[in-house]
Amino acid sequence: MMRPNFMCTCMSVCVSAWLAMTAATWAADEPGSADHSLVGRYAGSSIVFYKTSDFDEVFLLQAPHDYAALLGRDAVDDRSGEDWLKLEGRVSKIRYEIPAGRSSLEVMRNYENALKGKGFAVLFNCADRTCFSGKLQDPYLLGQQVDRDNVDSTLYFDHVRYVLAKLDMPDSSIYAVVLTGEDQQRVTAFVTVVEANAMKGDMIAFVDARSMEQANAQSGKINIYGIITTRTRCVPSRSRPSTRSPSYSERTQSFASTSSDIWITAAPPTTI
Repeated sequence: MMRPNFMCTCMSVCVSAWLAMTAATWAADEPGSADHSLVGRYAGSSIVFYKTSDFDEVFLLQAPHDYAALLGRDAVDDRSGEDWLKLEGRVSKIRYEIPAGRSSLEVMRNYENALKGKGFAVLFNCADRTCFSGKLQDPYLLGQQVDRDNVDSTLYFDHVRYVLAKLDMPDSSIYAVVLTGEDQQRVTAFVTVVEANAMKGDMIAFVDARSMEQANAQSGKINIYGIITTRTRCVPSRSRPSTRSPSYSERTQSFASTSSDIWITAAPPTTI
């Protein structure tokens, strides 16, 4: 029977080794990047591209793509066809560099199994020429259409594979896309996740006269959002002295701006 101290030492060494391997694997990740919690990453891969938006519009391929038809109209950016699914919501785009010795098929099968294990239902999948419906069916063209932020067209030069899956939640739906491809011994995986939901509204602020008067009475200051002034000075207007307290409208009229150089821009609030 092993002694407790020996077992603890072995466990400590194993944990330390695992942490070291994990740190080494993720050390090459793009700064500030992270996996999506519902999709994850292929073991040993590193993030080379990362982009998120709280609310954006995105088009996901949901049927074989006729690239030749778009090219004939000089409209390869057109997403109005029935082969594209238009969505709005929180968008995450992550490109992974897969460890050497893996194949596009192996990576895709792992992602498909992981998505199904999370409850996703596959809406569309394809491989190589089955991803196209027109005359042009070169695999790298799918990479150009799906991974729009990629500048290296050879990443998906061969053995391209694609899957679109959906997870229905109580208050929203989540769509996941995985695109994999090969270039000689290099394998790439591109993940897009769309959390379809409504845009956060009521984000445009207005400050009316009554709100300004209330704020001034409560705190002695008023926040004016997005107004920047330059070469402006305020001078008291010539008015007769009064023994009563002036009203808010009278107080605001007791100053006159001498500059017309006023811009309304996106800026932090100005306290007056």
